[in-house]
Amino acid sequence: MSRFLDALIEHLGGGLVRQRGQRWGRCCPHCGAPSRIRSSRQETPIYSEVLRVCQNPLCGHVWLDAVEALRTLSPSAIPNPDVRLLPSRHIRPDVVAQSIRSDDLFK
Repeated sequence: MSRFLDALIEHLGGGLVRQRGQRWGRCCPHCGAPSRIRSSRQETPIYSEVLRVCQNPLCGHVWLDAVEALRTLSPSAIPNPDVRLLPSRHIRPDVVAQSIRSDDLFK
């Protein structure tokens, strides 16, 4: 059984598991096996906590992941004034400002 787990950990190495070509989730930080989301709770508009359970019955680790919005890659069309996210480096403020001015047509 140990060789199987060693091979599984080596195969999973990158921290994310893929199943049939789709992203399946995060690996257990202890054994490297796939994990499942048991529940989640939105704490603020940009922060939530996710309860994860390791799917390896020999490990059984349960932990909380923090999920946080870090940067804006594409500005929202209906921005929340309470949310302050830094724009990604590729976003040009002059282009965004021009886009906002052109949206005044809908008012």
